[in-house]
Amino acid sequence: MKKYSFDKQYETWVLGSCFRNLNRIKDIDEKYPDFVDDRNQAVFEYIKNGMENNEILAENEIIPKQKKREMENSFILYLMELDNLVVSDADSLFYSRLQKAREEKARQEALRVNLDLQKTLIQNNNNVKKTLAENIEILKDINDAITSTDLNKPASANTQMPNDLKFPYEVMDGMAGDFAEIYYSHLESCKEFFYFAFLTCLGSIFGHIVTIENELAPQPRLYTLLIGQSADTHKSTTLQKTINIFQKSIAEFKTSWGINSAEGLAQILTKPIPDFMNNTQSLLLVFDEFKTFISKAKIENSVLLPMVTSLFESNIYESNTSLKQKSIQNAYLSILAASTIETYETMWTQSFLNIGFLNRILLIPGETQKKFSSPPIIENILKQTIINAIWDTLKYVNQRCYENKFIIPFAEEARALYQDWYMKLPRSIYAKRLDTIALRLMALLTINVQKEKIDKEIIDKIIKIMNWQLKIREAYDPIDSENAMAGMEQAIRRCLKRKAQGLKDRELKQQTNANRVGLWIYKTALNNLLEAKEISYNNKKYCIINY
Repeated sequence: MKKYSFDKQYETWVLGSCFRNLNRIKDIDEKYPDFVDDRNQAVFEYIKNGMENNEILAENEIIPKQKKREMENSFILYLMELDNLVVSDADSLFYSRLQKAREEKARQEALRVNLDLQKTLIQNNNNVKKTLAENIEILKDINDAITSTDLNKPASANTQMPNDLKFPYEVMDGMAGDFAEIYYSHLESCKEFFYFAFLTCLGSIFGHIVTIENELAPQPRLYTLLIGQSADTHKSTTLQKTINIFQKSIAEFKTSWGINSAEGLAQILTKPIPDFMNNTQSLLLVFDEFKTFISKAKIENSVLLPMVTSLFESNIYESNTSLKQKSIQNAYLSILAASTIETYETMWTQSFLNIGFLNRILLIPGETQKKFSSPPIIENILKQTIINAIWDTLKYVNQRCYENKFIIPFAEEARALYQDWYMKLPRSIYAKRLDTIALRLMALLTINVQKEKIDKEIIDKIIKIMNWQLKIREAYDPIDSENAMAGMEQAIRRCLKRKAQGLKDRELKQQTNANRVGLWIYKTALNNLLEAKEISYNNKKYCIINY
């Protein structure tokens, strides 16, 4: 079994805890194998032998003076750094705080429902036309609303979407689920944004190591795009916070916030990370606004689009002409980007559609509600718990590597369940490469909860996510129209399909960006749809008509 250098960070953490609590020596000696770093093993043996010989180690003088003369200066400095480590057992405290936060959130929601319904009752009592029987029914609703509150059920982050487009929050668990829960409870970004941003970063780390028991050997790298209304969903916050937690966990976590050309991307990819994960050329490409990438890929004679498209399923790209030669070998590219809904639906050209770039994207839409005028600070102990979980996952993967690979096997019932879903997958342009993304997510969800194989529970989650993704692709399919009028009509249909409860005129104007296109085009398109009876207007709201 090959040992990777990322174990050293975890080992140093474990060894540093010995200096603060010598009673941990026996526990660590029984629980852990020998340290990978020879210096760590030497220090551990010295401390253990000292305890067995009843030698007292001073807190600020771990190594006796006469011993220091026998060591090199660099080794002494290394020991001094270990002596300064302070480690706290945060896991149990984190989970207790997380449970309390969920209970408090559920209690406040029940109280809000109680107050709202009591106001309704008062109004009904003031209305002589309301009967006593109706008031009794309202009282029953109050009781049902309070008693049916589930303390363990996460709060819905998306109350506006139709039910068939809502994300299946029950699939969230493991360290990605914990990360999403913590940051969603402190910030206004969508919970699903945090969850898939975390999985994307995780896939960037393990893209060259982890795969599943499959002849195609899929790599858990993702091209993830978060979409939502401008500013409201705080997409940029999600990118920054997620990448920040991984950079704090792994100093060598390689990212690039944008590129200008295929040459620039090739230059970044061909610079391997020294002494980290077998010198791989792994890169997470981040776009705060994905349209910047699209505009660069549209440039005439640029090979940026075919390069990024090819690197989704391959680790090699070559482009040779009489003037230029480009060759990328052993490259592992992941993408994490954000865009507004309007930009996503209108920024594509036929070249992106023809090459199949869109069906390589994992599309994550989100909506949120205002919660914090001033977001509370996330306690360091909660952040440290996520960092510890990432370190534990690095060690979990490393211990299961054979010849530089961790191949995750299938449980037989899981394989049969996935086969059944795959055979029933519709033959649709929206379903293309869903199975490819599903295989990649299998590996990510498995290491996210540190299981030994892909079991039925993992496949159940994959099926829920992929069925949801299929509906999302249909709902947010890029607008393809010949003129502005047809484009506005299609935009109106899309907006109303996503809002089952309907939209007021002002809301519909905002979501279709009517002022930018022109109010005449907006009003004419609206009248066309009303006359064709594709939409209706009732109670000051426009609604889609479903036949």
